[in-house]
Amino acid sequence: MITYLYTLHTVAKPLWGLIAERVHVRYCIAGCYAGGALGVLLLVVGSGSLVWLVAFATVYGLTRGAQSFVTSLAWADYFAARRRARSAGWPRRSAICRRRRGRWSAACSTTPPATTGWPS
Repeated sequence: MITYLYTLHTVAKPLWGLIAERVHVRYCIAGCYAGGALGVLLLVVGSGSLVWLVAFATVYGLTRGAQSFVTSLAWADYFAARRRARSAGWPRRSAICRRRRGRWSAACSTTPPATTGWPS
């Protein structure tokens, strides 16, 4: 059953890629999460039957398998290229390289930012 689930995870990525070309990414994400919720509901309701287990694996595998792929598309859609690193947790260079008591911190270059083009 695990092999079937992960096979569907693999098959789902190109399918969701085709869907994402025709449908807006926000609806694809909603579909992935709704399918995951439906899959878990199928697992909880019919946990004693093999038919319900196969239904869970099918729905969950086809929808949640592409979550990472669709999330990457959403990042590319909603965040500009310059802002992507900062929204992912990388601080700006000026936040790393701060002036402290007239001296530059150790994270900075030995050359002051005014000559290297860094923001002050």
